[in-house]
Amino acid sequence: MMDWISGITRARAAGTAGILATIIDVRGHSPREVGAKMFIGAETASGSVGGGNMEATITEQARTMLTNGADTVVETEFGLNEHAQVAYGTQCCGGTVRVLLEPIG
Repeated sequence: MMDWISGITRARAAGTAGILATIIDVRGHSPREVGAKMFIGAETASGSVGGGNMEATITEQARTMLTNGADTVVETEFGLNEHAQVAYGTQCCGGTVRVLLEPIG
């Protein structure tokens, strides 16, 4: 079983919400491909959409969505190059990645 699926299963069993992050588009180079998923709960995360700044930023954004009770899907885009604005360190893959953040539960 894929790790993000285990995360959703545990959250459902506990009755807690989370955010499913899915890579929906990649242009250029990226650490993960279209379809890579990560499930983010208030205190846990499972799966991976690529690590580094992108994953840390997605995790932060997902937890903010959970805190705010978000119930709509959000799409976000990341530049993976030395010129992109980052909060958690640069990624030098060189591509651009779009990620869908979907509230679950």
